[in-house]
Amino acid sequence: MHKYYVHVLASLLSGAHSYDAYLIRRPFPPYATHYAVLLGLTRFLSFDLAEKILICLIFVCTAYGLRYCARSLGPSGDLLSLCVIPLVLHWSLVMGFLNYSLAVGLFFLAAGLWCRAAAGRARLWSFFVLVSLLLALTHPIPLLLLILFCSLDLLIRLIQSRFSLKDYRWMFFGLAVAGLSFLYPLASVDRSRSVENLRGTGLHKDALISSLALFGISPFDTRARNLFINCYRLELYALLLGCLALAAAGFLRRWQARQLRSSDSMLILAVAISIAIPILPQSMNGSDYFSQRLMILPWLGAIAAASGYATPQRLARIAPLFAVALTLTTLLPAEIFFRPVAHQLFALENQPLPEHALGLALLDPAMLKAVRVQHQLGFNPYLWSGALPFLHADDVMLNSPFMDQKITPLMPAPGGDLLIDRMSSPEEAERLINGNIDLPSLPPAMRSTLLASTGLVVLVGTPADVEQGLEPLTGKSFAAHFACSSHTWYVVCLALKP
Repeated sequence: MHKYYVHVLASLLSGAHSYDAYLIRRPFPPYATHYAVLLGLTRFLSFDLAEKILICLIFVCTAYGLRYCARSLGPSGDLLSLCVIPLVLHWSLVMGFLNYSLAVGLFFLAAGLWCRAAAGRARLWSFFVLVSLLLALTHPIPLLLLILFCSLDLLIRLIQSRFSLKDYRWMFFGLAVAGLSFLYPLASVDRSRSVENLRGTGLHKDALISSLALFGISPFDTRARNLFINCYRLELYALLLGCLALAAAGFLRRWQARQLRSSDSMLILAVAISIAIPILPQSMNGSDYFSQRLMILPWLGAIAAASGYATPQRLARIAPLFAVALTLTTLLPAEIFFRPVAHQLFALENQPLPEHALGLALLDPAMLKAVRVQHQLGFNPYLWSGALPFLHADDVMLNSPFMDQKITPLMPAPGGDLLIDRMSSPEEAERLINGNIDLPSLPPAMRSTLLASTGLVVLVGTPADVEQGLEPLTGKSFAAHFACSSHTWYVVCLALKP
């Protein structure tokens, strides 16, 4: 959907009329950075290559942002930051939360700048301001965590210095900039939805169990039985527990000496996030998987906090060897299970379609089980994959999701043909469109009107369901008006001319 919406944005900005069913949301929402990057790259590169470059940018930002932070926090950061390599391929990234994933790396970069600038390198405050502003345009949650980290670190410094405010005026300045930057994403919050979401705060046992199974961090299925995946899980636990042990040992020594450091602030934040994950609501501001996306932060935070370990010589052999082993057990199953799906999605994206048509992109719910059994993935890479061929033919996807959310850069044009225009409330849109449109559950009149305006349908599903075509979804009478061609795991159906 990101690629499709970027294509729509580019078309609207160019003045073309292929996507008059959409409008650019004003003011532009704060989840803008990755859209801006893709818009810039696709002026010179294909959508496929532009997206790969963006993902690599997120890899680099996460890895080197954490490394910069870890080296700022203590002498062991040089070694322990090697263990971040497998964590760049985390669940939120493969789920498509690209702004959030980019902002995680920016958070650690900003935290490192904070620590180094506070140590006397005043010129770094200007870079801290720039990264804080960039976070405001990327994702609010890592920005909020940056404010919490800076506040905690400043409070500890003030207590230990007996509130010598004059010595920390630049830190107050940096904290104020981060706080003011948060006003921009705060202004775009859907207050009614957020208030409703906050009512779901409380201990969620299912979230606790899934967190223990590494759901939210591992891109692989939590029930997978593959040897490499099992080793990957065990090594992730060893990494977290080992780093927490190193960080806690340093914390206790410095606590007794009343000389806490920034690495201890990071430890407190990482532990607090771990405790909060099963308590926080699972959705926020109309966006799902809110608490699950936080799962990556305890691991990265623990690595950064453990960097304060005072004797890195003891880690000189263990850390690099463990990092290599963890990297291998991440990349091998990724190569085995990711690449076949990537080839399938590439073939679907290049499926020719009629130009300037109105269509639907559908997903067979059985594909979720097929993903887990066949590919052992902890996410569904086929979700909204039916939109991929639409962008090359300038086709309008009638069931475009998330149009009801303020965080989406596009909104429906008044009087347009999009399905969202027929929804009576955001709650109905979230139930009927945003997950995966369920045609049989639509009211008969709405379904009839939608199918009457549909010129093509792309259905992604299991081979057994693809063979049946549209009839199980639309009924025999409507299916008779479409000519379908099957492609093993997806089917393209075109409306017959009268």
